[in-house]
Amino acid sequence: MTHTMNITYRCKKQVTRLMATCTQGATKVYPRCTQALGRLMSMLRSSLGAGKEQLRSSLGAAKEHQRSTKGAPKEHQRSTKGAPWSMPTLCLRSAVMVILMMVVGVNGALAQDNYSGTYYIRSTGKNASNTNLYYLCPTENWYFYEATNKYAETDNGYPFLTTYKIKAHDDYDISKAVWSIEKHPSETDCYYIKQLKTGRYLVSNGQITGSSNANRVRVHLEAVADAAALTALGDMALFEITADGDHLDILPHAAAGRNGNNKYLVVNNGNYDQLDAQNSKTDFVNGKYGKGTGGIIGLYEHEDNAKFSLEKTVMPPTITYDEATGTATITSVAGTTIRYAFDGTDPTVGGTSYTSPTDIAVANHTVIKAMAVDGENNASAVVTLNLKEYTYHIVNKDGDVAIQH
Repeated sequence: MTHTMNITYRCKKQVTRLMATCTQGATKVYPRCTQALGRLMSMLRSSLGAGKEQLRSSLGAAKEHQRSTKGAPKEHQRSTKGAPWSMPTLCLRSAVMVILMMVVGVNGALAQDNYSGTYYIRSTGKNASNTNLYYLCPTENWYFYEATNKYAETDNGYPFLTTYKIKAHDDYDISKAVWSIEKHPSETDCYYIKQLKTGRYLVSNGQITGSSNANRVRVHLEAVADAAALTALGDMALFEITADGDHLDILPHAAAGRNGNNKYLVVNNGNYDQLDAQNSKTDFVNGKYGKGTGGIIGLYEHEDNAKFSLEKTVMPPTITYDEATGTATITSVAGTTIRYAFDGTDPTVGGTSYTSPTDIAVANHTVIKAMAVDGENNASAVVTLNLKEYTYHIVNKDGDVAIQH
């Protein structure tokens, strides 16, 4: 037991020494080094505490085994004396393995080699809970980004980012909050984040002119014409995504997109169920840039409002209706199957499928509901198209009698 504690002490000492090295200069090269190692030490302490009872149980079993064999015949003692794996050793090794698995498992449960896919990006910060779900989406009826690091008051297609209860508002187009995350081919842990509905990319920006706080309003959506234009944006269009316990950290890869070291995407002052900023209509600087930026995505040190998670989804399908022919067409992204229903209920993963562009006759129906399902049975949000209903008034001219149909 003493030997094991000495090993643990030496490990702790080495990690502490490494933390000191980071503080003395390596921070310039690895800006998250000290903070990450600090969290590692915290997890190590927690894991050792959690494994205490398992270790005590294992050692208790070892002592019991010793007592049971103490009076055994000499032949048995000789046969076990030189055995490479005595019961006490096995119990101790088992306990140590449990502890190590717990240490690794803290991050391993959430960590992935590749986060590429289609997701809702959920915030788990202030005001969020299992019943209050906030997701990353563009701002609306607020300011817009204008190069270089300015704002515009008219919609130029470059909105900033906020969080919103996208699933709680029937009138919100949920496809605006569907993101494609694409891993960079060579940069470690780096991804492009694209809004699927418009094809615009999440891009870092510097401090907005007129802002008194360099951490506020630091990402926006930007249209990218082609691969060359995306390359030209460089690191400003790249974001690091890493597992941190029960959540994910997202931070700009570009040094120019950060306000110093250890800066993460953060929902300023927590989540608010609005698509513009909290107090943005009343708190202004000389009638111009609004200081009220509550709920807008900015940068800050690691805190509760910097915690995110990824929720697998699929881009919702599109339903178009041709009134002249009385037919509807449903389209979805490649690699998905469309499921639809006419009876007013939501379609199911195993429901009626629609896999070709053939028009659907909708006579005698008043609503179409559809969703897209991918090969892993991840389903999109349900899209609803309410068909027009008509009331005809037939007038008998001879008798001026109106007959309603």
